[in-house]
Parts: sequence; C-alpha cells; structure tokens
Amino acid sequence: MALISKVFFSSLSTFETPPPYEALDSSGTPTRNAKRRGAGWLPGLADMGWSNWLGWYEGFHLLLAVNPIGVITGCGFGPASTKDHPLAETCFALRHHPHPGLASVGAPACGPYVVDKGFEGRVNQVTWWKASGAQVICPSQRKSRSPWSKRLRRSGAGVRHIVETVSEKLAHTFRLDRERPHDLSGLQARGRHDRRAQLLPLVA
Repeated sequence: MALISKVFFSSLSTFETPPPYEALDSSGTPTRNAKRRGAGWLPGLADMGWSNWLGWYEGFHLLLAVNPIGVITGCGFGPASTKDHPLAETCFALRHHPHPGLASVGAPACGPYVVDKGFEGRVNQVTWWKASGAQVICPSQRKSRSPWSKRLRRSGAGVRHIVETVSEKLAHTFRLDRERPHDLSGLQARGRHDRRAQLLPLVA
C-alpha cells in the first residue's frame, strides 16, 4: 500500500494530466437540537453521533465523493452513529453493483479513492478491493511497519483538501448544518439540490 501511495502522489506532479481519483470524506448533518428531549422527527433513522466540527449532534452521517475539481460524484448518508468504514463499504458495493433506487452514490471511480485516517485499516482496504474493485489510499498508522513520510502525508492532505472544502461549503454556504428536515424526503430533496449546485467547481 505504501508503494502504491508513493507512485500515485509522484504521478500527480510528474504528468501534465494527473491520474483520475476521487477524494472521500464524511461529515455530520444535524436534523435536531441534540439537547431536546423526545424521539424527534426521524425516530429509527436519525440518532446521536459525534463530529469533530459539531461535537455531539442528532442527525445523519453524510459521505461525499468528490473529483479533483470539486464536483460531487456521489453521496449517501446513514444514522449519525454510523462509522466511516460501513458507510464507505456500502458506497463501494452500490457503485460496483448499482441499485436503481440508490443512484446518488454515483458510478465507480476511474482511479483510487484518497481518504483520511478515519477510513484506515489494511484489512478493510483489501476487502474493498476484492469485493468492489475500490482501491483506497489512506495514510498509514505512524506505528505501522511502513509509515508514510512527512512529504507523503502532506501530499495526501493536499489532495484531500478539495473534499474538505466542498463539505465546508455545503455546511455553511448551502446551510446543511442548519437545516432541520422533519422527514427523510426533505433531507433527500435538500441533498439533491446541493448536489446539482455542485455541478460547478467549488475550488475558489
């Protein structure tokens, strides 16, 4: 995995046309004030989860796939308590075996997926490759036998910056962090609207 990562990041600066890839990241999408009592508007669907941006929140965990110029190529969500790994595994599986009712996940990437440490785990990466053909490039653990160099970590962070920028714009510019949908269709409609808005690059 370390060798593949080195070859990939080297190719970004070597060739005039960089190899295709997609950056994958997740973020919290609140649907209700976490301090309010009661079951809420979406019982059994939304729940409590932790976000580094939001702290504890009630809502959903959103997964985004973004291409190098900032266009969203796929998205999906699960309860806020859902971890990154099952979200990614579901995304890869649905891209590999499409379901007509879940087209929002998008088509398989033409290159690797670049992710952060939330998706780490060699066993998971091997499983995703074998089951869905998804090649995932993730920073290695610092105590691993083949740790990434500082240069490689900086390169990875630079590539992932685009999806973090898109997530931030969805949260603040498109008010995804302040919407309070009362049913699932409202959240899905908002997601479709925001994805259409992302047809223009958001790198500025």
